[in-house]
Amino acid sequence: MFPWLKSYRWTKMAALAVYLLAHVALAGGALSEEPYFVEPIQNVTIAAGRDVKLSCVVDNLSTYKVAWIAFDKSAILTVQDSVITRNPRVNVSHDGQRTWTLHLSKVNASDAGTYMCQVNTIVAKSQFGVLNVVVWLKKKLNKYLPGLRYPNHRTTSSSEKAEKLEEKEEWKYRNSNTAFTPRP
Repeated sequence: MFPWLKSYRWTKMAALAVYLLAHVALAGGALSEEPYFVEPIQNVTIAAGRDVKLSCVVDNLSTYKVAWIAFDKSAILTVQDSVITRNPRVNVSHDGQRTWTLHLSKVNASDAGTYMCQVNTIVAKSQFGVLNVVVWLKKKLNKYLPGLRYPNHRTTSSSEKAEKLEEKEEWKYRNSNTAFTPRP
């Protein structure tokens, strides 16, 4: 009937046209787009013991699912509204639109690291955010007083040392060897 249909090229083009029409019909008349991240996950630095939220904003999610993963530990934390981990301090919320928020309560030093928001497309789409946890260590420096020398290497009496070190507080930053001393 149509001799041009017998050629391989036209058969391939016809199959492609049928596929595209079916895809458009299933998508409600418009070509569906892949999901994409609207904004990056904000890196957060927070003091130990506080609550933190990491938000992942995804557009065009359609039937795909969003998961939160503790990247450094290779641990799946949540998928959609379900919490996978057995850690009771981990929770997830969804605003009903496009924002998925990971909630970590009473963070500690072991929570510090990289967190990944992932969408399960054929080739998974991911973005990362880093959580830094600041641990406040209040040391009683009195036990370090015997034999303590100052940079000019002159010795002072124990009572003078005690006065200088009595109220010293030290901050230690997780994932770093840097110690911070607050200014008065």
